[in-house]
Amino acid sequence: MSVLRDLAAGRRPHAIAPHCRLEGFGTEAFAIEPIMSLLRSTPRELTGGTLVESAGAAVLLATQGRPCALFADLNDGVLVRLWRLGPPLAEPLPVRPRVDVAVDHDLSQLRPARPFFDPAAHPELHGDLGGAIEAALAFDLATGEPELRRHLFVRRAFTSGDTDVALFGVSILTDAPRRRPLDCNLLVVAGPGAAPRMILDHAGLAAAQQRAWVPRL
Repeated sequence: MSVLRDLAAGRRPHAIAPHCRLEGFGTEAFAIEPIMSLLRSTPRELTGGTLVESAGAAVLLATQGRPCALFADLNDGVLVRLWRLGPPLAEPLPVRPRVDVAVDHDLSQLRPARPFFDPAAHPELHGDLGGAIEAALAFDLATGEPELRRHLFVRRAFTSGDTDVALFGVSILTDAPRRRPLDCNLLVVAGPGAAPRMILDHAGLAAAQQRAWVPRL
């Protein structure tokens, strides 16, 4: 998909929605120009990357350098939402302040051992994500902090040929002297005959660790 390759290279694509949103680099950007500004800061990290795609989603995976990926939601070939997963910038962006509120991603007070995953919400997925889920559960986030609780949920998932792709949201409550929430994204690409490929949004995790906990205004 030339649209995603153009975007990753810092070139303005012809098919991107005006309201497109990017989550990545430890921040968020809305609309074309702010998104392009962020992606132009790393114009070569996905050069020559591997593209895995379906009708409604696509992911561009780095084939050299540090693990990195650009995941896209598509609507009739138009980019409508993006996630960039990878290392922070050489000069990380300032962490935006925000007010922390209680969140329950799957609308349940339970904390199951398995990730929250509703196959019906992912019509382009043709498998059960068994390998991807096991890999995500075993993945070491290396936060440097003990965890009281970790919860994973599948944001997006699709199948391309014999490859399953899953974008997980990861929500952690640390067990430090002052407990605090952390969140980030994790991409898993699982195919036959090889170990699943894992790409963590290190920039997002670093921003979550640097952000002050503000439970009220």
